[in-house]
Amino acid sequence: MEQFFPATTMSVKLSRGIAAEKLLEDPAFQSEWIDLAAVCPWATSFQAWEFADAWYSVYKDLYDVLLLFQRDDKGRLTGLLPLAVELSTNQIVHVGAHQAEYQVWIASESSSDDFIERALDLLKEQYPRQRLKLRYLPANVPQGWRSPGRRWRHSSILQEYRRPYLVLGVDSSVERSLKKRGNRNRINRLKRNGTLSFVHIQSRAELERLIDTVADFYDLRQGAISPTAPFRDDPRKREFTLRLLDKPGLTHASVLMLDDVPIAANIGPISHGFVSLGVFGYSPFYGESSPGRMLILLLGQYLGNCGLQQLDLTSGGDSYKDEMADHTDPVYVLSVQFHRFAHFREMGKAVFLNVLKRCLNGKSRSTALKVRDVLFDPVIYLGNVANRLSLLRPRKYKKYYEIDLATVTSGSPETVFQVNSISDLLLYRPLRKQDLSRRAFLDYAWRRLEAGDRSYTYSENGMLMYCAWLRQPGKGDSSNPGSVVELLPNTCLLWDSYIHPGAHRQDLMRASLSQRIGDAAKIPGIEKVLVEAETIGPRFPSHADLLSGINRTTAASSRLVA
Repeated sequence: MEQFFPATTMSVKLSRGIAAEKLLEDPAFQSEWIDLAAVCPWATSFQAWEFADAWYSVYKDLYDVLLLFQRDDKGRLTGLLPLAVELSTNQIVHVGAHQAEYQVWIASESSSDDFIERALDLLKEQYPRQRLKLRYLPANVPQGWRSPGRRWRHSSILQEYRRPYLVLGVDSSVERSLKKRGNRNRINRLKRNGTLSFVHIQSRAELERLIDTVADFYDLRQGAISPTAPFRDDPRKREFTLRLLDKPGLTHASVLMLDDVPIAANIGPISHGFVSLGVFGYSPFYGESSPGRMLILLLGQYLGNCGLQQLDLTSGGDSYKDEMADHTDPVYVLSVQFHRFAHFREMGKAVFLNVLKRCLNGKSRSTALKVRDVLFDPVIYLGNVANRLSLLRPRKYKKYYEIDLATVTSGSPETVFQVNSISDLLLYRPLRKQDLSRRAFLDYAWRRLEAGDRSYTYSENGMLMYCAWLRQPGKGDSSNPGSVVELLPNTCLLWDSYIHPGAHRQDLMRASLSQRIGDAAKIPGIEKVLVEAETIGPRFPSHADLLSGINRTTAASSRLVA
């Protein structure tokens, strides 16, 4: 579909579907697009033709291409808004949808305001019940079109956010941070585990060898702080990410390697003078050494040596961004509703959020995060409240079976469980009312892995069937008072089992205990194992029923949990 919008001096054209795809393939149009992006001061890599070509080609079965562009009276391209229409909902999105961090039109400075006004007019005419939402607009985007008296002034909402970033180069905060004792100690701890190296990935083939591990890190962390696990929820994302490396100068990929194993990675866009965090993930198994932070600092040092000006930490997400940033600047979310009543509803929501932001201004980040959890994920917040309230209840003793490893019959334990398998943990799905949400489960798992616990998992047909944990002395997270026990230096703890409703509980429990006890026996200095009785459950009151061939002590110990 192609349509001209009448104008006095310049025209806006809309192209969708097959016609728009042909435009993308037209070398002359490609050249015009690339030239316009090069001279547009606020353009980012997400408005590059190369990015659009990669995304449209991978997601063509889910989205229609939708291009709005403007030419002057000499036929020169002066404005372009690359969009897409989701086929299942008819929703209009910027090219890249949620995978585009910066969403904006590109234009010559003199024609920007006229172009976006005419483009919005045409979108409203063609899609009267839809809306256009662009996040995040860079700070230098012209906003004259929203001045008093302009026709879209009262039909659009612009909200400001802060973008944290690091300035790079000689004597920058990055260079100073790398010289601090704490960060030197973290790097030295990592080096004690193997050869530590920062690697710039420059080809698809190099990235393809590592991307599944990187995707697991990314999904686990994203799943712990949001309702999504991007690579698991979107099977096309892997190919799209790889395809970006086929476009020279579009994406910067870097990995922190320990021997030949990645422990942190970033695959981020390259824009005018800066690189952004994009697919950023790190291993939870080296939590005390902060591999994610170390990658950011080493990446900043590398980019500074290459002459780049800043490392964009991007808005939202983890608190480490605000803690590490040395500067911030404004970015904006633009929302334009083409339906009057929908606009009023959107305006009410924006007013509420602005009032909330003002109320939280100056409050600690922990307070802001609590408010976010109450509004957007009350399950996690109420779970944390329940943990705290449990301290006010009468003291309760937990029971533990105690096993002296010297009395355990030697033999080869079953090894049907994966140890510390992030891929398995990401297969968790809540099936019953009492089950944790996926976000709560992954948040819980992330914190345990960072604290040094070992996970033991078993999956079938793409579902997590069983998960249990082993804790060593000196490890563990004290933020969960209901599950903490003081461990002697010679003792391990086996605890907290998740069992899928369709799993064979007794068989899995027996195999899990056998494998974990066998692994505990291999840890130097470990002489005893405690098994949390609640993880066995009332159906199996006798530990001997589950582990034949193991002579346990007859007296079960009890400890106060506080």
